[in-house]
Amino acid sequence: MQTRLFIFLVSLSVHFFIYSQSIEEIKVEKDSISLLIKDLEDSLRKLRVKHDMLKNTIAKSELDSIMKNSTQVQSSKSIEGKLRAGVNPQSRVLLTIPKNSSIQLLGYSNGYFQVIYQSKKGYLNELYVASSEEVDKFKKAHSESNYKFDLQTPNNSNSTLRNHNKKSLSRTYHRGPRGGCYYYSKTGKKVYVDRNLCN
Repeated sequence: MQTRLFIFLVSLSVHFFIYSQSIEEIKVEKDSISLLIKDLEDSLRKLRVKHDMLKNTIAKSELDSIMKNSTQVQSSKSIEGKLRAGVNPQSRVLLTIPKNSSIQLLGYSNGYFQVIYQSKKGYLNELYVASSEEVDKFKKAHSESNYKFDLQTPNNSNSTLRNHNKKSLSRTYHRGPRGGCYYYSKTGKKVYVDRNLCN
């Protein structure tokens, strides 16, 4: 009986020792994995910072290139302008341009300028651009070159804006009950344009 008890106690001690060793090994392994995760998180954070810096550098380079080929003028001195995502009065307003602000002209077609204001690209009705000799020259140059808008709609890289050129002069425009001006596309949908085209 005593022999059995002795064997049992020895066996229990051995198992306890092995269990204690296993717990220590698990703790060491856990600490090692925690350090590895921390190192990976730090590396990922550094990569994100480098990615953002590279993205900003590319964006700045593209903007600088665009700005070199643009014409700087002033917005209207009497009314604030609405910079829109598309070339019609129903398009989403991206931001409001204060009176007498500096804007960069990129293109012109059918009463709308393609502009940059505070690094934001969009479309601005010509009513919101202050008249000047420079603006008249710009409009004439882009009208004669049959300029077409090809900028992608902001915040939607899968959708391109409609092309507007001299051919639109042959369209039949209609005045809506609320004063809006539109024409019917080939698919029969109403396409709103600048109200001046209905005059």
